[in-house]
Amino acid sequence: MFQFVKDYILPIITVTVSFSSLLISLITLHSNRKRLDVEIENNLDDVNDIYFNFLNFTNSSSDLNFGNGKICFLKIVNPSPKDIAFFDLRLIDLKTNKPIFFLTKAILELTNSNNQKLFYNSKGTLSKINIPDSNYGIFKANSFTRLDLAFYPKEKTKVLISFKVAISSLKNNKEAGVRKKFKYYRKEFIIP
Repeated sequence: MFQFVKDYILPIITVTVSFSSLLISLITLHSNRKRLDVEIENNLDDVNDIYFNFLNFTNSSSDLNFGNGKICFLKIVNPSPKDIAFFDLRLIDLKTNKPIFFLTKAILELTNSNNQKLFYNSKGTLSKINIPDSNYGIFKANSFTRLDLAFYPKEKTKVLISFKVAISSLKNNKEAGVRKKFKYYRKEFIIP
């Protein structure tokens, strides 16, 4: 009887435990991988005057005005259990291949209004602007992040919005000068 258990049952138990360990390792590897769900909305909104509060909005007394601009809305879900950094957030005029000015909290430090909440007139309604801290940052683990890119093209043009994330990629980013081996997201817009 002991010989039967040793020859037949023990190897089955060993293989079952090994297979279970492999299966658990693969499930853990799959659930811990870095991934993002990124949506760059198709529609751009107009932004001219920027307000710090509702009173200024109702009095049509703008606090900031950088000219006629547009806002692009980015929605990012990070369902992974790890924070993921983004970097090289940029807006490029594809006609001139030059960067386009866009609002960040770092820019607002120059106007001494970096701690202010920002609002704009969206078709007669006061809407909050969620500007990024800088052209780099972090998408926190298990979170939703919305970035509103308020930018100011000088003329009618074609605009590229792109950013990279700290997830390795097998293929090179053909648009990047440096840091080519990272996953990137991009979208082009025609500004009429």
